[in-house]
Amino acid sequence: MIVTIMQPAYLAWPGYYDRIRRSDHLVILDHVDVDLNSKTKFANRNRIRTAQGYTWLTVPLAATNSRRICDLEIAESKWQRKHWNSIYHSYKKTPWFTRYAEQLREFVYEKDHNHLTEVAEATNGLFMSAFGLTQPVSHSSEMNLVSTKADLILEICLKLKASTYLSGPFGREYLSKTEFDRASVQIFFHEYKTPVYEQTFPDFVPNLSAIDLLFNVGGDSLGYLEEGGSLRDT
Repeated sequence: MIVTIMQPAYLAWPGYYDRIRRSDHLVILDHVDVDLNSKTKFANRNRIRTAQGYTWLTVPLAATNSRRICDLEIAESKWQRKHWNSIYHSYKKTPWFTRYAEQLREFVYEKDHNHLTEVAEATNGLFMSAFGLTQPVSHSSEMNLVSTKADLILEICLKLKASTYLSGPFGREYLSKTEFDRASVQIFFHEYKTPVYEQTFPDFVPNLSAIDLLFNVGGDSLGYLEEGGSLRDT
C-alpha cells in the first residue's frame, strides 16, 4: 500500500492532488505545530488568478496558546465574503464556474467554520470529489502517535502497514532511507510542475490553487494532474 502524508491546506495546489492520486491512502498531518513563516507552508493560504497576475487568499487565524494545526481557530468571518467575492470576480467567466461554484460557495463560504482544519477539509473534500479521487483519508490527530519529525512519518507508515511512502521533494532533507529500508518501507519522492493550460487571463501563471485548474479545465483536470507529476527514488 502506498501512503502519502500531508498537512491540511486551504485551497491546495494541483500537486497536492497528484500526490493523492498516486497513493492508496492519504493521512492529513494535523496534530503537528504549524509553521506560518515558511514559504513552503500553505495551511491557511493560497493564490488565485487575477487580471493583474495573482492574489493571495488567506484565512485569518486567532491568537492561541497552541500551535497545533488541529487547534487553530479562525479569527473572524468577514474573510469568507472577501474570498468568495475575489473568486467570483476572477472566475465567473470560466468554462466550469457554473458547474462547481455553487457547491464551493455553499460548503466553504456560507458555513460557519470555527477551526482552520474545517475549512481545509471542506475544500479538500470538494477537490477530491471533483477530480474523482476516492482514497481513504485519516487524520494524524486521531492516530495516537508518539514520535516526532522523521520518526513520526515512519510510525504512521508502520501503523497503516504501508509498503511505500510517497514523500514530497523536501523529504530528502530529513527522511532516513536507511531507517525506512530497515522497516521494509520504500520511499519515493514526488516532483510536480504545473502543466500549462488555458487560464482566464493571458500569460500563464503556475502553482496556483487547484481551484484555477478546476474552473478552467473541469472534467479534464485529472489528465492535467497526471501530466505534471513524476516520482523518484532518490
